[in-house]
Amino acid sequence: MTASPLTPAPILQLVTGLWAAGVLKGGLDLQVFDHLSHGPQDVDSLSRVLGANSSSLHILLDALVALGLLTKAPHGYSLTDVTAEFLVSTKPTYLGGLLTDTTISATLFDLYKDYHRVVTEGYQVNPWEYGEGSTDRLVRLTRALFTLGSPTAH
Repeated sequence: MTASPLTPAPILQLVTGLWAAGVLKGGLDLQVFDHLSHGPQDVDSLSRVLGANSSSLHILLDALVALGLLTKAPHGYSLTDVTAEFLVSTKPTYLGGLLTDTTISATLFDLYKDYHRVVTEGYQVNPWEYGEGSTDRLVRLTRALFTLGSPTAH
């Protein structure tokens, strides 16, 4: 039996994880999933609605396809079953608010990029520090926690 060749795949998966999270954050921030919940759309149509540069949006949409969060067909981009259920803000099962307030928030992205400072200076952030807009954050958190806990409750 021969051993599998040693590859840097596990390291590269870690590094690109942040890229994938950034792509998801971009889709949520632009409300791509909400706009696609009405049916498939092409890049030019979405670009006009979102006020986005069409070539940059095309890259984002293709990245969302590569991550399995959208599908692409000749008639345009569409939601997957998972994104239709959990990333459309009008659904009671929406998780986007929780994600953008916590795991992929700008505050935590800032922290992720500088662990050297965290370790050497004790730098820390409190993503739950409430200030302006905190009521909206609490609503999004409560809604997401309901979604996450509902299957167990049933």
